[in-house]
Amino acid sequence: IKHLLAQLANAKLEEQLHISKSLAEKAELVVKANESLTKANDIMRPELDTHFKVKEHNMLLQESNAALKQQLEVYIERFSDFQDTMTKSNEMFSTLRKDIEGSKKEQSALLRERDELRKKANLSDAHMLRMLEENQALKQQVQRGVKQKESL
Repeated sequence: IKHLLAQLANAKLEEQLHISKSLAEKAELVVKANESLTKANDIMRPELDTHFKVKEHNMLLQESNAALKQQLEVYIERFSDFQDTMTKSNEMFSTLRKDIEGSKKEQSALLRERDELRKKANLSDAHMLRMLEENQALKQQVQRGVKQKESL
């Protein structure tokens, strides 16, 4: 029995030794895996940092893009209003130009008419002066004739 108990104890001891070795191997594998993970983390950390920075930068760019699109829409609307205003201004300017040209033509016609009327008035004045002189001359002749008649 002692022999069996010794064998059993020996078997248990071998089993525990085998389990200990197995656990030591597993612990060593876990340590190696942990070291591998740490190395992988150390290698990937800068890449992850870069990735997160790029992702954050991308979000900022998207926000900026949205803001710029909104601002562009406002500028497009303002430009459209400006174009409408310029079109109306050009129409008013064209109308004003036509009115000015019409006024110039009318003014030219009125100036020609005025000049013609002045010429007629000057001719009429000259004709009246001649008629007055003739009338004066006739009155003087009549007075001379009356004086001659009276003296006769």
